Amino acid sequence: MGVQQWNTTWGGNDDDIANGVAIDSLNNVYIAGCTESFVPISSDICLVKYDSSGVQQWNRTWGGIDLDVGFGIVIDSSDNIYISGWTSSFGAGRFDMCIVKFSSSGVLHWNKSWGGCHAIQGCAIALDTSDNVYVSGSTGSFGEKKDDIYLMKCSGSGLKQWNNTWDGGYDDFSYAI
Repeated sequence: MGVQQWNTTWGGNDDDIANGVAIDSLNNVYIAGCTESFVPISSDICLVKYDSSGVQQWNRTWGGIDLDVGFGIVIDSSDNIYISGWTSSFGAGRFDMCIVKFSSSGVLHWNKSWGGCHAIQGCAIALDTSDNVYVSGSTGSFGEKKDDIYLMKCSGSGLKQWNNTWDGGYDDFSYAI
């Protein structure tokens, strides 16, 4: 049985949800999710950084006036942080897939969103050895309006390379990659 090293909390008086955790090359811990405590309306994607001793280094939020939720988190070979999720604040405005990239010091590098006529949700995120970004999730924007599995590849600078969907005939979802 492991020995607890530290524990901590982050949040405020409203709903704050952690959906993903990642550790960088220096053993800093990053938590991604969404917060309603630090925004005037709805929810925003949140990112919190702790050092290896559990001391909070900084926190960031990203979003607009509508619902924005972070799900997946991954760290590249230069310790940049990528968060996948969905946004209703930007893009086509109906739960569009989004990726937000931050530096290890919390500086926003870029954010991108991709949408269609129905929701596209980015639930999971991964990198390859060249730091290309892969996001999986689900979408109802193609086919017969049922949810299909969605997979997209983009460069580390956020340029979309390709995307694919898979339809099993029913509602299909991807929660991991």
